[in-house]
Amino acid sequence: NVPFRKIEDSYYVPARQIAALAEADIRWDEAQRAVTMKSSAIDVSYPVSSEVNGDVLLMSGTSWIRLDVIQEQFTELTWAVNERGLQLHFKKEVE
Repeated sequence: NVPFRKIEDSYYVPARQIAALAEADIRWDEAQRAVTMKSSAIDVSYPVSSEVNGDVLLMSGTSWIRLDVIQEQFTELTWAVNERGLQLHFKKEVE
């Protein structure tokens, strides 16, 4: 289970949780106000939104990223919400 927030019909999880699952490096770009994730397969930046249901929200010093947005880049990511909470899974390709 991972921490999550539901805002309207969207689910958000801490960006660090996604980066850890994807084995990606993560950093905060203060000048651009964006979260950047980089791995051997991806290099993407997500700017923080001021909208209530934006792609990335900054709350209490944590970057929360909307799951459907991150899933566009990390297609190996699947998730489910049930009575135990929110579970994330990252399918790794076998080489």
